This record gives sequence, C-alpha cells and structure tokens, in this order.
Amino acid sequence: MNDNSEDNSAYPYFYCNNCDTYIPIGDHGKFIEHQEHHVVEVKKGDKDPGLISDFKKYGLTMPKGTKEESKESDEKKCLNYVKNEIKKIIISTENRNDVFALVNNHGNFELLDLYSNMAAYWVNYTFKKIDSEVYPISFHKTVLGDLIAEAQMNGTLRENVYLRVAQIDDVFYYDLADKTGELVKITSNGVEIVKFNEDLPLFRKGLTTSKQVRPNLKADIEGFHRFIKLFNLLNDNEEKLFSVNLIAMLLEKCAVPLPFWDGMAGSFKSTNTSLIKLLIDPAGSTLLDNRQAMSDDINNFVLSLYDQYLSALDNITHITAEHCEVLCRGITGAANSKRKLYSDADQVILKFRRKITANGVSPNLNYPDLNDRLIVYSRKSLNDVSYIEESRLEKIIYELMPDVLGFCFTSLSKAISLYDVVKCEISNPKTRLADFEIWGEAISQALGFQKGEFLQLFYNKRKEGAEDNKESYPIIDMILDKFTGNKTEMTETIGNLFEYIKQQAAMKQIDINARYSNIPKSPANLSKALKNLGPIFKKLGYNVEQYRQTKDDGELKKGQSVIKITKIDSPASPASLEDYLETKFDNSSKISGEVCDSQ
Repeated sequence: MNDNSEDNSAYPYFYCNNCDTYIPIGDHGKFIEHQEHHVVEVKKGDKDPGLISDFKKYGLTMPKGTKEESKESDEKKCLNYVKNEIKKIIISTENRNDVFALVNNHGNFELLDLYSNMAAYWVNYTFKKIDSEVYPISFHKTVLGDLIAEAQMNGTLRENVYLRVAQIDDVFYYDLADKTGELVKITSNGVEIVKFNEDLPLFRKGLTTSKQVRPNLKADIEGFHRFIKLFNLLNDNEEKLFSVNLIAMLLEKCAVPLPFWDGMAGSFKSTNTSLIKLLIDPAGSTLLDNRQAMSDDINNFVLSLYDQYLSALDNITHITAEHCEVLCRGITGAANSKRKLYSDADQVILKFRRKITANGVSPNLNYPDLNDRLIVYSRKSLNDVSYIEESRLEKIIYELMPDVLGFCFTSLSKAISLYDVVKCEISNPKTRLADFEIWGEAISQALGFQKGEFLQLFYNKRKEGAEDNKESYPIIDMILDKFTGNKTEMTETIGNLFEYIKQQAAMKQIDINARYSNIPKSPANLSKALKNLGPIFKKLGYNVEQYRQTKDDGELKKGQSVIKITKIDSPASPASLEDYLETKFDNSSKISGEVCDSQ
C-alpha cells in the first residue's frame, strides 16, 4: 500500500487491490477507471486493505446509492470468494476432463471433483459464510463452470490424482478414505499411518469409494491365514499363489492378474469376489456392497473401471471381444476411449491401470490376450465345504479385517526391501506380466516361501490354463502333432499348413465351415489365428513366428508367407525345485546384497 494513502484519505474510502492505491469517495473518474478491479470499501479500524486475502471476503462492492455502484454479479462475488478458499486446482493426468480442487474442510484436506454435486454443495456451504442468500444449485454450478474454464484455459499443470493406492518410486500410500484424511505410508523401513498434507499424493474418491478399517500394523500371519481359508481353495499350492496375487493388488503401478472364480450356483464365487474388494478397495461394509454386474454398454463399463481402484465383477455369463479389449487394457494399463455424453463426435481418452476380480458360470474366457492376464483358481468340491450364513461370515470378516489388512501392508514393506535383489536375480521374465513375476517373487519371499517357489507355481498355473484352452482351439493340437520324436522346429508356408489343418479336420470329422467352428476357413484367417494364439503356444513351450520369404530357398519361394514354430524350454516344468532354482537364479554374490549391473 502507498505510504501516503492514510495521510491523504478520510474514512471511509475505497481501495483498489490491483493497483495498490486508494480512491476517495466522490472521485467518480477513478471509480470508472478501476471498475473492473478488486475494489473494496475501507472503514476506520479495518486491517491494511493491501492484504488481499483479508478483503476479498467483502467482495467487490461499493456503497449503496452511489452512481458507480458495483456492477459485479453475485456469481462473480462467489467465484472470487471460493477461489480464495481453494488451496490448489488440479487437472488429472489420466483424463484432462477431470478437474479437482484441494480444499480444507473443517481442518481436513479434501479433493473435490469440480464436476460433482459434492463440489456444488461445498460452494454453497462456503459462500454462506459471507452471504446468507439462498441460491439454486444452478448458481453454484455456474461458479464451478467458471473455475473449470479458468483451469482448462490458463495452462493449469496436470498432476497425478490417485484412487486408493499411490506408488511414488519405492514408497506406497494407501488412502483409508475416512474423514480424518489419514494415509497408510509403506516403505522398506516399515509402515505408519500419516495425516494428509499438501506434500503427499492427492487422492480422489470414486462414486463407490468407502472408508477402510484402521489396520493393525502389529498383526501376525494367523489372521491372514484364516482369511485365505475362506476362499476354499483346492490345496496349498493354490493358497500360496493366491496369497501373493492378493497382496499384489496393492501394487498401483504393476499389472496384476485377474483372479477369476468359476463354478455352479452356490459355489461361493460371488463371496470370493466380494472378499477381495472388501479388503483392497471397499465400496461398503457388506459383501453385497462389494460386487457389481458388468455393464453391457462399453462406455459405462470403461467409466466403471476408471472410477474404482479395484472392480469386482459378478456373475459374468458372456464376454464380448470389445469387453475383452477393455479388460486387457485396464489390467495392463493403456488408454481407453469413450464417447462424451450427448455427443457422437467427441471422445474422452482415459488412461488408467486398474485391479480387477471376477466370477461367472463358465463364461467364454478363451480369448488368448485375456487368458494371458488372469488366473482361474481351483477350489474344493462343494461336498467338502461347510456352508455359513452371510451375516455370520460378515461378522468374521469384520473381526479379521484389521489384522489381515495390517499384515498385507507389513508384508508389502518386506517385499519392497527385497525387490532390488529379486529384480537382479530374475533377469529374464517369461511373461508379459514381467513386473508381477518380480514383485510376486519378492512378496512370496516376504511371506516365507522358498526362493523361486512362487514363479514355479505361477508358470505351472499358466501352462495348466493353456492346456485347458487347447480344447477351444483344436488347431493347436493339430499343429503340435507335427512335432514328433526330437523335432524342435517346423517351417511351413501358410498355404501348406492350412491344407494340412483341413485334412486333419476332415479326419476328425470336424466341419470347419460350421458357424461356431474355431478352425480358420482360409490361409489369411489361419495367419491371424496364429498371431492371436501366440501367448497360448508360448505357455505350452513353443514360439510362433511369421514372416515373408525374401528369396528362393529350396522349398520356400520368394514372397511366400511363412510360419516358423520353434520348441523352447518350458518355464513351467523343471525336473525339481532344486533344478529350477539352479537355472533361474544366479546364487552368487547378488544374494549377499551386491547390486547387479542393471541397477
């Protein structure tokens, strides 16, 4: 403020915060000059008007009855006031149409989606502190629209906004989503509960996000074991693999296989799906709250996955190719597009990686890309399972949950401390879920498994799934039958291989022209099928390569399309765990803690 302002002014007077100058009452020329600025009335005893934060709350007003009375709208007064109450405006990196405001609500930081009704309620509640007038919801949404427009047009930086779990380098944060704003911080040194502040990762709340129980960070493995037993898995191997799969759901940046539960009605598959959701990303306090149907509408399905850290899909009966693509991109992490509401032309691009679990009665899971990203767990026969009423089960879960959650966090902390060494040891991951191989081995060792035991179980399970898929794709067995004796490689033109498959189909009395036949009907279709079936062949120990011959070479002519299938060492069937460890791990100085060359 100018030093001579008080000497040259008589109270009351007006002060322009933009220009740092005072305006005497009656100086209409100056009023006109500053009419678009932040002009406030100053009375004797008021604080220094140069402190904008203290005076914005009065709005840009002038004394009633003056000719230059402020033309500012109520919306603008509200906008200026709430802007002063907002700590930060953020545009999400996952979707540029997501604009958030960080506010302090009763002493707790909260991230508000500016498109939501909750944000409108906050504007209403906040503005009432200085204006008791009752305004319609459209008034508050107009103010929010101005905030969004300014953020989008003024180059607001895009930042990561997280759902439930955030991974910043080797530090993990888990949002308890309660009113206190507390986060669980997980590092290699341990686990602690911290109060949210502006320097920590920002978390948004999805439409179904519910508060989580407070974890018991001193819990031992007993509660976790009891929780795993609730899934009625077939044997110890299934329980070990699932234990790792479950804790890996806390890995925000890692593509984690989808645990799938199939079986007849009444086989607890819906319960298993709900248990996972309840532990990792609860949507309510009951089992029923924590499962949902898979929407037939692709737009709605994409939005549903985007809005939840973990989706629990219940009673799937059929998966279309389009749904399969969305699931695969959601698990691995890629951009999904959706149509904007009320528009056929505009599209919204959503970039996200999410965790998913699902169940169903014999749905079509034979899409190779999807099959490569899921684990179908084997469970006990219904004759070997004792039924328990849902109310009693929920009571057991409620008692177990703090211990189970706390144990998962402490196990993840141990896995973080093991990760670098394990990454050095696993120099050649075998699957497209390479990060899961490394993290899974670290988690398994944190749980006390033998070194390499998890990887052996994981590879065996994948091969088991591939064997099951062979029934859906008879051409796999037809082609592999050509590998007789010690033969390790086969090279054929697409045309010759197609004729061979037609002959085999005729011998097996398979009509390749039938509507639902999975046998290709032309050489071009065979080429496409072999590309799609590549992951299954690889699980079975074979590599499929396609190329165009560049020169005449004996039986192959220049320009012909060629298929080369090579038998590779199967990662899934070592003679013993000891042999497996010898080939998989370099048990040298790396085990003692030395850093490998790649680090």
